[in-house]
Amino acid sequence: MHKNVTRYFDELQSSDIAKAVESYPLSDESQQSLLRLLTSDENYLPGKNRQETIQFLRSTSYSNYLKNVVGVSAELVTLFRDTIIGLWGVGWDALSALEAYRLGYPGVAHLDIGELEQDYSDHGEPYVFHFPDGNAGVARSLVRQLIPEAVAGDTMEDQVRSRVNYESLDRESNDIKIRLNSTAVDVRHTEHDRSVDVTYVRSNQPYRVRGKHVVLACYNNIIPHLCPEVPTKQREALAYASKIPLVYISIAVRNWKAFENLGYQSVYIPQGILMQSFGMDFPVSMGGYKFTQSADTPTIIHGNYVPAVPDQGLSTREQHTAGRRKLYELSYDDFERGIVRQMSGALEGGGFDAERDIAAITVNRWPHGYAYEYNDFSDPADWNRYKGPHLAGAAQIGRISIANSDASGYAYVNGAIDAADRAVSEQLA
Repeated sequence: MHKNVTRYFDELQSSDIAKAVESYPLSDESQQSLLRLLTSDENYLPGKNRQETIQFLRSTSYSNYLKNVVGVSAELVTLFRDTIIGLWGVGWDALSALEAYRLGYPGVAHLDIGELEQDYSDHGEPYVFHFPDGNAGVARSLVRQLIPEAVAGDTMEDQVRSRVNYESLDRESNDIKIRLNSTAVDVRHTEHDRSVDVTYVRSNQPYRVRGKHVVLACYNNIIPHLCPEVPTKQREALAYASKIPLVYISIAVRNWKAFENLGYQSVYIPQGILMQSFGMDFPVSMGGYKFTQSADTPTIIHGNYVPAVPDQGLSTREQHTAGRRKLYELSYDDFERGIVRQMSGALEGGGFDAERDIAAITVNRWPHGYAYEYNDFSDPADWNRYKGPHLAGAAQIGRISIANSDASGYAYVNGAIDAADRAVSEQLA
């Protein structure tokens, strides 16, 4: 069995799995097929050696593997398809069966091919370890290190409830200044490359500042539009990445009795028109902030939507482009109607009433959201964080360096931090 892989339902008995499957709104045929898929250790690729198995899995989408190799129904292929979309930005129609093996998915997790070079199935710590406000807590902590008077306190815990003193961010007396609401529109070296001029717009007025060194920390695709000095080959490298369109939805509810009554923590919606999933966050208490203790009290429900165009033969990058178009075409009224419809349908049996229970909805739309990560179905198999066009895209341009998660080919905060460390270090060298 794949090292460090936890397969679906690994800790459950067959009777528990059967009970869960019977509760799914699937046809009898699909229920039996799903039960076999979840409990069988059958080798669906007999006669293939390790290398042949790896090559076959890499060249076959997991959706096609389930359909053409395992032989499950189209209903089950659709059921599984979007389970991964919140992580990769596309479903299993555009990801390999080898990726499904890495993540311990049914039908492939038990294949005896051992540990892979890009094995990241063991993330070390569960997702419960995060600030109550997510990565905003990381940003607040960084700002406090740069400008201590901006955020009171000196520990991770006490910054959770500290209010930011925005007036202190851009004081003339500061050694470090943070200027908000200021959009850079042009970045170029001065004569003889002795410094860099940055033109930015604030309150519809253009301004220009000059520095000895500049770090561009925006996303890759926009950099050539800001900096005319980017070489042609580097422009091509920067253009390869396609940001993942992403929507995070926060639904303030007056209570979460429906979740308690139904025994739900979260809901997955195959073929979700808007939200592909929604549910309660992991219970994090920190620095005086307490997670909701009782179903009678208010809380925030997190919804996730990644627009994609599945099952049309499009690559990952093509789906991201098409997904951005879908996202731009959606109004906030579309979101509100969809959210209410989906929550009402999923929670109706628990006594949920949208009119009564929903207090507010916030929709955060990022047409250019997560950084692009290479996957072995759409990209060359040997491209990863340490090899690929993102490295050429992040090349230093004189006194200008590039730092962002795109530059690491990795859509996580530590990828952005690694890129920032590299960019600053190369300017100080």
